[in-house]
Amino acid sequence: MKVLLLVLTVSIGCNSQSVGFPKVATATNDSDSSHPNQWLIVPGTNVGLIDATSTKVSLEAAYGSDNVKHLQLDGPEGTTLSGTVIFPGTSNEIEVVWTEDDKLESVRIKNSGQWRTKEGVRVGISLAELNDINGKPFFFLGFDWDMGGGLDNWNHGALPGALRVVLETKKDTSKISGDTSFRSDSPDALEAEIYVAEIHNVLMVD
Repeated sequence: MKVLLLVLTVSIGCNSQSVGFPKVATATNDSDSSHPNQWLIVPGTNVGLIDATSTKVSLEAAYGSDNVKHLQLDGPEGTTLSGTVIFPGTSNEIEVVWTEDDKLESVRIKNSGQWRTKEGVRVGISLAELNDINGKPFFFLGFDWDMGGGLDNWNHGALPGALRVVLETKKDTSKISGDTSFRSDSPDALEAEIYVAEIHNVLMVD
């Protein structure tokens, strides 16, 4: 009987390492490339390990608490938004925006890091490149006001409405300014050296 108990104890001890909770995939630094689709933006679905079901707690588990900061973010027209910054101070820094009841609303990408869609939409690409990816011209809002450079609509092109961009320009914007919509293939727009300055992926579940 003692021999049997000893065998059972040894057997359980050997197998104990295979019993327990499943491991959670984590990305604990901004250069980590060990996770499939680590830097992939899927419009309306996810940004890397972030999706519409993510919470502040799950983001800390996924990216490591040292890489996650919860704070107030700048919103439109001088407002502030409840947010979380992941990989703060790096080229891969991104911002997560929460609703008033702490549900994930969207993810904002403002740096030219590794984040991109499978089609190649990323911060820094030119207006002409964005036209090519969309498969046709789209409409954006004029510059020099609070919503300046924002997407109006993709004009039924290849890119989905959940993917939003904010454009900036390196040249004079006087001919493409104000609270009105401009075509992305207009001569004035193409001559202005416009580029993608921000990407916003809307993930909010209705």
